[in-house]
Amino acid sequence: MATCVQSRNQYTGARKPYTFCGTCKTEKSKNEFYKATPNRCIECSLAQVRKSHLKRTYGITFEEYDFMLDRQNGVCAICKGVHGRRLAVDHNHETGKVRGLLCGSCNAALFLLEDSILRENAMNYLGERN
Repeated sequence: MATCVQSRNQYTGARKPYTFCGTCKTEKSKNEFYKATPNRCIECSLAQVRKSHLKRTYGITFEEYDFMLDRQNGVCAICKGVHGRRLAVDHNHETGKVRGLLCGSCNAALFLLEDSILRENAMNYLGERN
C-alpha cells in the first residue's frame, strides 16, 4: 500500500493505519482502499468507474449527468419519484441519443413499450379493461 511520509509515527517510525489517496488528496483508513488500487480510495475508484461508464456507454460526462439531474430536480423524468438510487440514463437504442434520467421501473417499462406491437397490445388491453 502506498503511504505518505506523514503516515509514520514520528516516535517509533511504525506505519499508521492510514493511506493517502492521490485523487482526493486526503488521508484515509487503509480499509477505505481496494488492494488493486492502493493509491486511490474506494470512493474515488467508484467515481472513476462511473465516469468511464457514462462516457463510454452514453457519450456524456459526469458533469452532463449532474446537469440533467439538476434540470429534472433530482427526480425521474416520468414518474417524478425519488427512489434513493442513481437514475438510469434513458437513451434511444437506435440513435444513441440521450433523452433523460429515469428510475429503474420507468426505464424498464419504457424499454418494453418501445416495441410498437407490445405498446399497441398494452393500449388495447387497457382500453378493453376500463
